[in-house]
Amino acid sequence: PVLFGGAFSLALLYLFKGEVSGIALGAGSIILGIAMDYTIHFYTHFKHLNSAEETVKDLAFPLTLGSTTTIGAFLGLTFIKSEALQDFGMFAAFSLLGAALFTLVIFPHLMRKKKEGKHVVHKLNFIEKIAAYKFEKNKYLIWLIIIVSVISIFTSQNVGFETDMMKMNYVEPHLAKAEQNLNSISNVSLKSIFLVASGTNLDEALANSEKNLPALAKLEKDKVLKKYSSISTIILSKAEQEKRTARWKAFWTKERKENIKSELISKSAKYKFKENAFEGFYTMIDKDFAPISVSAFLGLKSSMLDNYINEGKDETTVVTVIKATAENEDKVYNAFKENKNLVIFDKKFLTNRFVEIIKNNFNLILGISSLLVLLMLLLSYGRFELTIITYIPMVLSWLCILGVMGTFNIKFNIINIIVSTFIFGLGDDYSIFITDALMSEYKTGQKNLDSYKTGIFISATTTMIGIGVLIFASHPALKSIGLITIIGMFCVIIISNTIQPALFKFFITNRTDKKRVPFTFLSLLQSVFAFFWFAFGCFTMIPLGFIIVKLLPLQKKTRLKMFHQLRHWYTKSMIYVNVHVRKRIINIEKETLDKPAVVICNHHSVIDSLLMQSLNKKLILMVNDWVWDSPFMGPIVRLGGFIPKAAGYEENLGKIRELLADGYSLGIFPEGSRSETANIGRFHKGAFFIAEQLNADIVPIVFHGNAFVQGKNDSFLLKPGTVTVKYLPRILADDKSFGNNYSERTKYISKYFKEEYAKMRTEIETVDYYYNLLTKNYIYKGPILEWYMRIKVRMEDKYRLFESLLPKKGTITDIGCGYGFLPYMLSFMSEDRIVIGTDYDEEKIAVANNCLSKGNNISFFAADATECELPKSDAFILSDILHYLPMAEQEKLIEKCINNLNENGMILIRDADKSLESRHRGTRYTEFFSTNFGFNKTKNKLEFVTSAFIINTVSKYNMNVERIDNTKLTSNIIYIVMK
Repeated sequence: PVLFGGAFSLALLYLFKGEVSGIALGAGSIILGIAMDYTIHFYTHFKHLNSAEETVKDLAFPLTLGSTTTIGAFLGLTFIKSEALQDFGMFAAFSLLGAALFTLVIFPHLMRKKKEGKHVVHKLNFIEKIAAYKFEKNKYLIWLIIIVSVISIFTSQNVGFETDMMKMNYVEPHLAKAEQNLNSISNVSLKSIFLVASGTNLDEALANSEKNLPALAKLEKDKVLKKYSSISTIILSKAEQEKRTARWKAFWTKERKENIKSELISKSAKYKFKENAFEGFYTMIDKDFAPISVSAFLGLKSSMLDNYINEGKDETTVVTVIKATAENEDKVYNAFKENKNLVIFDKKFLTNRFVEIIKNNFNLILGISSLLVLLMLLLSYGRFELTIITYIPMVLSWLCILGVMGTFNIKFNIINIIVSTFIFGLGDDYSIFITDALMSEYKTGQKNLDSYKTGIFISATTTMIGIGVLIFASHPALKSIGLITIIGMFCVIIISNTIQPALFKFFITNRTDKKRVPFTFLSLLQSVFAFFWFAFGCFTMIPLGFIIVKLLPLQKKTRLKMFHQLRHWYTKSMIYVNVHVRKRIINIEKETLDKPAVVICNHHSVIDSLLMQSLNKKLILMVNDWVWDSPFMGPIVRLGGFIPKAAGYEENLGKIRELLADGYSLGIFPEGSRSETANIGRFHKGAFFIAEQLNADIVPIVFHGNAFVQGKNDSFLLKPGTVTVKYLPRILADDKSFGNNYSERTKYISKYFKEEYAKMRTEIETVDYYYNLLTKNYIYKGPILEWYMRIKVRMEDKYRLFESLLPKKGTITDIGCGYGFLPYMLSFMSEDRIVIGTDYDEEKIAVANNCLSKGNNISFFAADATECELPKSDAFILSDILHYLPMAEQEKLIEKCINNLNENGMILIRDADKSLESRHRGTRYTEFFSTNFGFNKTKNKLEFVTSAFIINTVSKYNMNVERIDNTKLTSNIIYIVMK
């Protein structure tokens, strides 16, 4: 893959650009680490599965996603204003593309499968033992990562970017000494600084350059510069020529000329000069000089001054070269910084400016790459939670890298930013592989995490050894590459193997293992908000309650009345502020509790107490010890005069009598504690004893939905749903229809209460009610499966028709159950059903078997229904299964179901009727796509049935057949075969 990726990249670069820069090839060799990473993952996974096909199946998604995001990150370098880094980005991207294609397409054919039947005991090597360690269970390691991440937020601010390229150089000590000696005897160490004056033409550029000559002369006089070379001393602008000509004429007046001539003539005769010795001089001072054209200097320009003049179409520049020491460099720059027509620079300035541009662009590209990775993860996983679980380790790794660099003053430079991109790409791959392994285990129970982690540790180890060895180099640039590689890879591997599984377990598996629905980001946010609102309300109510009840100068009854009104508002706000929980109150009798009574309610949830208090401000509860002693609710219930259950019913009678006399009603949960399930537990006699002793009426109020919204086994998560409150008719104190004493009333009112609750459940708990629970079984198992489930179940009207036709009790076997959507819905709708699902597709059965709602009344097994033994059942379901079988096997399967059907049992056959030609075309299209895109597995071509075929098949067994036209949109029809 490494060689193929490199060759593939070179071919594409030559195709698109015609050349490849040297830095792209040199730096591109770093990318071979990621390409090798793909091979390592494939081999370690193949070693675990011993099947190239299964390995490709498992790795296709994470490797494709990982390579795509990494390729995107490297292509981000093409936005940097550096052709070398652009070439590097393209070379890296194309290399990874080629390596990924080779790994998935060609490499599997090179793998040799171990001989079947030869069992070899595999001993874990050193790296496999490390990979098998559960880092996420080490709380000290998790806290260390959190602490380092928090510290890194501050220390990362110290990370700088080395813009001085000179500091990245390395010179051997003897060469440095030789350079020092050479500089002491020559000017070779002097820096060349360039002044560039510009103008629209050469004359204007020369004029602007001439303005710098006085400043240059002063700097030379002050010994700030050693010397300077300016063509302004050789080629003059027209204005300067005119100025100097005027000075010449002003100097050579007529009198001065005559005086100098007469003086020269007299002296010439005295010193024996010829009479015409000074004729040339006389001619010169008599000549009428005028400015000459700049073009007259073209010959001189082409031969000597070409490097100092650059003439363009719209602009001409003139260069002055200054020689100065490094110590005086800033003084030279400051002398000319105000001149707007001048550009001053040196080689160091240009290099540093180039690096500064890369630095600024690097921050931009880092942001673009991060956003690209985030979007790719979101599109691939389809869940914001999985995206965050995968993305957080990348962010924390990068933060810790920056934090360590800031702590030890390690700077970024033009070389090691390439390594940073490389580490980000590897971290991206590692996170994706781990998420995929965790999802695979959650989806089907297949445990591949150790295999993935082994590949990650081998990849990281080879990278740290291969590149990290540069830490021993003397060259600072190479040393920084080694340092960043070791720091980066260590951070990436520890965080991805610790934080990621910990987050996945927190959100998903720790909950589903306890039969709880997994967290979603929204549900977690809603639950945290509900808790903080509850805590805020409690801590607000406690001081207010103390002031009202203890300090206000009012009568006690008035103070209590004010406090209970406030308490009622607070509890009502707690119930209604959680808008994702819908509330429905049924009060046909218009019960207001104006007449005090003992109110009894079923108890399933921690919110029952708040819900009861929200119903009426004059309702006082009898509470358990944990409520009485609670730091949140304890002070409130004590201030409000609530009744402690621990004191005993008889001991509390006097206090309760006073409450009823003051117009308050007493609320009691007769079950005593919260029920473990949605069923109502046994009623205790306390509430009925109190009602009898105080001659009080009883008001039954039935709660429904609390068990699902926030049940006892999941008291933190406040799930979306509907809470229904139903007032039952008041039972008067002298009503003997429920018995003559409190023992009999306990029994008969309990029976009456449970019957009413059962009616509510039948009315409310429809397929619509359980749809939300059904979807929770399939989230985090991949976006395709999740959305397929939602679309499939909604198209089936949530299996409403199946539910209405199938028996509520007995064994029901669903042949071709797929992922188990229908079996789970049937099991939700009746606890008296034993639901069995079977399917030819082993992967679908694996998914169905790994759902959180799987209980004792539902089971699945993978088998070919035409060959396996079918269980004796009260109902068989053949839904959209027959057309996957040949006609002979269709008949055989129906007969097999009839032979295994219990007395008074039924077979529900739903399939497409090909005799409905106009509607059947749509069915053919949908089935074509479902089988060719992998949703449904078949080993034969599709053979659709007709009504006549089914009727003829079952008629031989003297069975009753009823046909139901299932839909007008497709040719699906349902046959109910009754025995």
